[in-house]
Amino acid sequence: MLAGRYDNTQWHSNSGARLVFMTWKAFTYPSPKLQELYRLALCICGVTILLGAWRDIGYHSGLLAALPALFIYQFGSYLTTQPTLSTINRQRLSLTMEFSDGLLTGLLIALTAFEPIITLALGAAFLVTIVGAMKATAPLDLFGLFSGALLGFWLLPFSVAVSTAVQLLVTCTAFAYCLFNVNMARQTHFMLAEQHQSILRQNDWLTLRTFHLSKYLSPALRKAILTGKDVKAGTQEKTLTVFFSDMEGFTKLAEELDPEQLTSLLNTYLTEMSEIAFRFGGTVDKVIGDAIMVFFGDPESRGVRADALSCVSMAVAMQQAMTELQARWRAEGIANPPACAWVSTAGPARWVILVPKIASTTPYWGAQ
Repeated sequence: MLAGRYDNTQWHSNSGARLVFMTWKAFTYPSPKLQELYRLALCICGVTILLGAWRDIGYHSGLLAALPALFIYQFGSYLTTQPTLSTINRQRLSLTMEFSDGLLTGLLIALTAFEPIITLALGAAFLVTIVGAMKATAPLDLFGLFSGALLGFWLLPFSVAVSTAVQLLVTCTAFAYCLFNVNMARQTHFMLAEQHQSILRQNDWLTLRTFHLSKYLSPALRKAILTGKDVKAGTQEKTLTVFFSDMEGFTKLAEELDPEQLTSLLNTYLTEMSEIAFRFGGTVDKVIGDAIMVFFGDPESRGVRADALSCVSMAVAMQQAMTELQARWRAEGIANPPACAWVSTAGPARWVILVPKIASTTPYWGAQ
């Protein structure tokens, strides 16, 4: 894996790497392991061709220099994945090796005087490397390939006649590399498809959990939780608008109704009141029997005045909803359904609503 940033260049890789240069054009590299495998296969083919030519050209200086060069080339491929080099040096070395891949492939093809079988075998392996991984550096590799072929055709002092055994070995090496590459691509496809399905399942699971969570939390509080911000315990003073509601005559009614009727009445009442509170941006802090405590101004506040107006508007909506609930309960056979009485208050408070000062709004709003 390569990761880092230098000037305007970004480099990161897991299954591959990505470069962003001054032009902000994205370059996608294949896995370094895949590149190492291609270079190993290329070195095996190169050594096979050179050793096969030993009988014809003997101890030629070019041949003696080519064999160590192949090992240096393979060692350079190893260095591109080592953390001992700085990020920028690994980037430069990787780009150099990309060009060298094509250059060496072209030189080997030219060395065999463009022998058809060798050309097809090495060309197929090279194309699988740059096309199978969909590398954006393919132009650099192709430039190296044609440069190596032309330079080898013009400058190499000799060419070698490739025997049938060498042709067979090179073809088998290239075929094995192509087969391994295709199998790796197939496994990667299945792995990505499985991970995609796993992510979809997790997304469905989280969506379902969020839906269940939405039943018990206000939209503002739910949004604050889902942002993923780290919330630390501490004291914070804010001006909140706090609302208390209580059903008048509930104690007497609770003694008259059977448990099933009482449970149904409470569930209907609390569900209706909670939905109204959420609609006006309130947070239901506590439900104690038939009592509800709602506050405005945290975690989101639209201002003290706007929060107070939202609280009073919510109280009016609750009063209207209570009238409808009373009619429904009478239809269900409850002779004296409870009435709702409330008072909204305001003052400095903590998140857990430790209120040092409560100022009633009854004198201002006339709430009953």
